[in-house]
Amino acid sequence: MTSQPTTNRAQRERMFSPESKVPMVVLGHGVLEVYQAFLAPLLPFLIDKLQLSLAMAGLLASIQTVTGAILQPLFGVYIDRSAVTRFLVLGPLVAAAAGSLLGLAPNFLAAALLMALGGLACAAYHPEATSAVHHATRRGRGLAMSIFMAGGTLGWAIGPVFILWLVGRMGLGGSYLAVIPGLMLVGVIWRLGPRHIDGVVQGNGNGYGYANGNGHANGNGNGNVGGDGAVGSRGFPFADLRDNALPLIMLWLVVVLNGVVNQSFQTFLPVFWKSNGMPTMATGIWLSVMAICGAVGGIVIAVLSDRLGRRVILASILALAAPLFLLYFSSTGLLSWLGLLGAWFILGGVSPIVVVTGQELNKSGAAMTAGLMMGFGWAGGGLLVTAVGALADRIGPGPALHSLLLLLLVAAGLAYLVPTAGARSAAKGRMATGAGS
Repeated sequence: MTSQPTTNRAQRERMFSPESKVPMVVLGHGVLEVYQAFLAPLLPFLIDKLQLSLAMAGLLASIQTVTGAILQPLFGVYIDRSAVTRFLVLGPLVAAAAGSLLGLAPNFLAAALLMALGGLACAAYHPEATSAVHHATRRGRGLAMSIFMAGGTLGWAIGPVFILWLVGRMGLGGSYLAVIPGLMLVGVIWRLGPRHIDGVVQGNGNGYGYANGNGHANGNGNGNVGGDGAVGSRGFPFADLRDNALPLIMLWLVVVLNGVVNQSFQTFLPVFWKSNGMPTMATGIWLSVMAICGAVGGIVIAVLSDRLGRRVILASILALAAPLFLLYFSSTGLLSWLGLLGAWFILGGVSPIVVVTGQELNKSGAAMTAGLMMGFGWAGGGLLVTAVGALADRIGPGPALHSLLLLLLVAAGLAYLVPTAGARSAAKGRMATGAGS
């Protein structure tokens, strides 16, 4: 029998062999997120240059978030019908151009169009990239997907430091030079990356199909047959959504509330720091440290939720984040930064817990549930960042961020009240037993 370490080593060797395209997809994810991360560190400069209110600054963040989140399902429908990879190259290329030109924007409208363009690149890239990783790895898909996500997190951590270093040397007008390394890396991806998604074949005019190494095949739009012999409808899982509508709505509200806090802090912390005299380069470094803390925290918190229960952990981290943020605002020195990084660390676990909880409730629509939770949830939170900016115009960025802490407590209460899949199954069983007696 092959040992587990040997199996894992073989999976890694296949994943990073010359024949595999996963490393190029990971590289593309990193490049995309480097340029997506430019807005927050550049906002203080744009506010001064374009004479923006904080509400308008928040609107820029909302545009980037909404276009990057809410359109992903639409791109996914198109990508599912095509085996040819277009956005694995176009996504990072367009994101690099849009992000690098941000410093040259002559007015708010131009900056908004660049943010929308970058958001569209993000929305187009992610469905195709995750599909490519899925089909390129017959085994060890969890490992492959975690590496893909880590590539994006690394890019998001590099972005603020990179653009602030460049602007510090060349001025805001020199931000366009940031596109050069992006173009070089996109060239590498175009040369060495996948030309098509392995295992996907074009369907006919009535639908589409694909076949992978596990023997799974989708037909012409009438149904699908899995390699394990399962037959299922490609129809929308209305029954499961109806049965689990209330807990799914509650989870969605948790994502929206957490998204408002998360995106508002990312958007307005650099403005708050600048108003308190923080050097420009230091803001980029702290944004990068926060990104890394969130990524590590997401892994740690997700493991704890597997062992201790998702509802308890989700409610606990949301409730604990509020006093940690309060510690940041009410103290100074090391204690203050420990509060901020501690809050960011534990909030990194919200997204994976919410997605898995939703999928456990709605097993027949796992992909759709993830899209609703993360795509529409983050879009809802992103829209409200503009309102936070308007509040910051009135009372200042620090007090505005401070006021958001109540939302975390509301989210914690909602999370605690969400019934788990096991509890709902047990309740249905008791109802069935009572009806049969």
